[in-house]
Amino acid sequence: MSNDAKTDLQRQILLTWYENPNATNTEISEMCDCSASYVSQVKNRFDNYNEMEYMMDRQDEELEVMFGSDIFGNSTTNPVGLCVITGPHSADRD
Repeated sequence: MSNDAKTDLQRQILLTWYENPNATNTEISEMCDCSASYVSQVKNRFDNYNEMEYMMDRQDEELEVMFGSDIFGNSTTNPVGLCVITGPHSADRD
């Protein structure tokens, strides 16, 4: 399953599970503020979660902390002042 197919909570559960492989579902649920049964569902759905996905999810989380949670969304605002190119501008040409 692709990295962007996870919700924030699913990603948080998977990161917590990967970083705490001996933690019970109850312990993970307490760390992620959800039910132990939901942790079990997520672990079963993403049972092939591997180191590469972990690294991608961790990087996504760090980027969201640095640039805001809508960095991967379709936000119409530009909170960090990045250059946004929307198409050719006739006023910029001679």
